[in-house]
Amino acid sequence: MLDSFRQNTKGITAAVLVGIIIIPLAFFGVDSLFLTGPEADRAASVNGESISRLRVLQGVQLRRQQMLEQFPDMDPGALSEDLLYEPTLEGLVREAVLYQAARDQGMGMSDGTFRDMIVQQPAFQRDGKFDPDMYRYALGRLGFTPKTYRQRVEEELLAGQFTGGVLASGFVTGPEFERLVALTLQERDLHYLRLARSTFADAVEINDGEVETYYQQQNDQFQVPEQIRVAFIEVTPEGLGESIAVDEEAIRQRYEEESATYQSQTQWEVAHIQIDDQSEVEAKKTIATIQARLADGDTFESLAREFSTDAGSAQQGGILGVVSPGALPEAMEDVIETLAVGEVSEPVSTESGLHLIKVLDKTVSNPPDFEAERERIAADLKREKAMDALPRVVETLKEKAFNVDSLASVAEDMALPLQTSEPFGREGGAGILANPAVVEAAFSNEVLEHEYASEVLELGEQHFLVLKLLERIPAHKQPLEAVRDAIVSRLRSRKSQEQISEQASALVKQVRSGASIESVAVESGYPWQVVTNVTRFQSNLDPALAEAAFSHSSAIKLPVAGLIELSDGDYAVYTVDRIHTGDPSKLTDQELEGLRKSLGQLIASREWQSYEAALLAGADIER
Repeated sequence: MLDSFRQNTKGITAAVLVGIIIIPLAFFGVDSLFLTGPEADRAASVNGESISRLRVLQGVQLRRQQMLEQFPDMDPGALSEDLLYEPTLEGLVREAVLYQAARDQGMGMSDGTFRDMIVQQPAFQRDGKFDPDMYRYALGRLGFTPKTYRQRVEEELLAGQFTGGVLASGFVTGPEFERLVALTLQERDLHYLRLARSTFADAVEINDGEVETYYQQQNDQFQVPEQIRVAFIEVTPEGLGESIAVDEEAIRQRYEEESATYQSQTQWEVAHIQIDDQSEVEAKKTIATIQARLADGDTFESLAREFSTDAGSAQQGGILGVVSPGALPEAMEDVIETLAVGEVSEPVSTESGLHLIKVLDKTVSNPPDFEAERERIAADLKREKAMDALPRVVETLKEKAFNVDSLASVAEDMALPLQTSEPFGREGGAGILANPAVVEAAFSNEVLEHEYASEVLELGEQHFLVLKLLERIPAHKQPLEAVRDAIVSRLRSRKSQEQISEQASALVKQVRSGASIESVAVESGYPWQVVTNVTRFQSNLDPALAEAAFSHSSAIKLPVAGLIELSDGDYAVYTVDRIHTGDPSKLTDQELEGLRKSLGQLIASREWQSYEAALLAGADIER
């Protein structure tokens, strides 16, 4: 039974099951599977119903696995229990509140529904059929009884169904839809002039006195906290593989082994014309007509578009694409094997109708030649040797780095590269120095105060590092010359901001006094523009300007003037001159229906958020 269970717990199900199994073992040992001991105590309660710490830790592990699968380049060390514990607990509390609300509304899961779910679960099957012994064994490994497992499934199922049911109930009434359409499709005409920040910045002059004053007054901005430099040795299979030699004979032997197990793959590119909507007699007549027109010079592709009843391929000229043996009905494949490229078959009968088949291409893949695979095989062999050597290298590194005066001697003895870092602080640095575990070790008392080498850190699967202090740089103020350019840039930005804001305010004041955008722009020398029929989602208009234009009530007296900082830092003085009510007739019935559904979903989502917030606020939650 155990072998069968091992064979059946694969794929996504296996990941979930193994994750749930690993957490209690990793944190608490085998005893935790029976939910005993202080570590299995309550993490929270919702209206008197407990959520165990074990369940939270199981959720932490599953969330961690999901994030690593979604972001393969993410450092596993960054996803600590401390980081994920609270969000996971929040999710479980929310799920508990929703489950209880669903239960209070009379929702439940029948025994039949639960039975159907578990009998279809591959992890509980042997030879494709549900096995009660395997089911009980799997639950035991997970720390569940049949009763507690059913409860967990019911909680997750009802919480999801409850949420989906409320969201699906959202709708928009006719009057609401009309008002929303009028607002959504509303258009506005506006004039605006632009004040470019770069124009003001280029005209600003900053003297040495201003730089010196800023440097003295903003003392805190130029303080550099304590930093350090470290030497470190990094061990990975890739790094070890660089120094490993692989002889030609081994590469050749691996190639021969792979070639011996290589299976040639046949692929066909085919097209067909299918007739299945007629009686057998009529279908044969249609096929005969097609064959006659082929003989007269009509193309197979045009005839497929005209006659084929296979909607999926007819408009593509009957092309089925590239297929391998086993993908098509046996009768069709038997004929395809006999056809030459470009040849059209006689009628072939299958359960789906009569077919004419045309072979567009045939390919048979053969083992790649030795030279094409040589580099890859050599890399594989190096990595395998490196993986074999890795445990021994790590143990040796631990021995040699312990209480050593310098990592340079260790690196030399072990033929490993010694790396040195740039200065970095407690916030970390670039590359490997961004890893929290590395930063924590570098600023530990052992490394920083006693100047010992760190322990050999395991940063991830097959990734190890040891480090030692090289230099300790006290906190200090950066010299003026090192920050002069940055100060000049800040002062120029600040001055130009003040000037552009002052000028823009003066211009909008003129416009509000009755001057037109055109006259103000011409007099001041700024470019201006008029845009009509602007929508809320205008793609060719600065989003900040579009948002500002629609921020004014449609009941306001026009024109109305405003001032806005654009997304690129420039300023715009604008007037809204006309407001056009949205016209639903401009949309097709399909677009209107899509808008109706979208608005209904938006309303439902907002209503659900409010409802969920009320449920959470009204729940008795203890942590």
